[in-house]
Amino acid sequence: MNDPTGSAGDAPSDVRASDIRARQDDVATISQMLIVPILGVAVWYVLSWTVFVVPAPHEAVRALVTDLGKGQYRSDLLRTLVKIMVAFSAAAILGIVIGTFLGLAKPLREALAPLVLITNGIPKIVLYPILLIVFGLGSISQITMGIIFGTLPVLVNLMSALASMRPVYRKVARMLEVGPVRALFRVYMPAVAPLLMVALQLGFSLSVLGVVYAELIASRDGLGQRLIQTYTIGNYDEMAASSLAILFIALGGTGLLRLVERSIVRHR
Repeated sequence: MNDPTGSAGDAPSDVRASDIRARQDDVATISQMLIVPILGVAVWYVLSWTVFVVPAPHEAVRALVTDLGKGQYRSDLLRTLVKIMVAFSAAAILGIVIGTFLGLAKPLREALAPLVLITNGIPKIVLYPILLIVFGLGSISQITMGIIFGTLPVLVNLMSALASMRPVYRKVARMLEVGPVRALFRVYMPAVAPLLMVALQLGFSLSVLGVVYAELIASRDGLGQRLIQTYTIGNYDEMAASSLAILFIALGGTGLLRLVERSIVRHR
């Protein structure tokens, strides 16, 4: 006779096994996120020994700690961080909305996809002088530059993911007898969610790049402007400190998005 308590007894062990796998996935994710910074620090130390203008990582960290004690530096850091977050939020919204329309509407995609891909190949930094003429030297120019950098990666990747989605998902939407909007949020977006999160990670990194590039070229404030000022006067420790702060912002944002991606994959 079968043990009636067998299935109940197996349930806790299944839960424990699931928890163990979840913890292993978390450890693997964190390990993957740490590999690149560790290798980067190693290369940085080698460069500091061979190139006299490159400070060692610990010197850059010490300079960053000193700079964070200064009110003006904290103000520049906060301004750059706000610009990046505004630019990335706008880029994510634009990329998701336009990418969804192009991914699901085949006639629209066939008409506009070549233009989008050509636009994606244009060096975005050449547009900054035009933005300066239109918006001036204020934050709007740098934010717009971050939006331009960050939108297209999200748009192109989401468009490609939805366009190449397996036909079974459309069949599921028809079986559920839901409208286009509910099908989008209940079927299509969950199907491409991991790819979307990868696109958002890339979009965040490029939004950081766009904002900092704009600050480097022409800006009244921000870490990019501070970076070019310290380079001009030969203060390489503070230049490296600002570079380190920008790197922390980029790695922190992409790291958080990576953890969200892992959580989505785990709960699918």
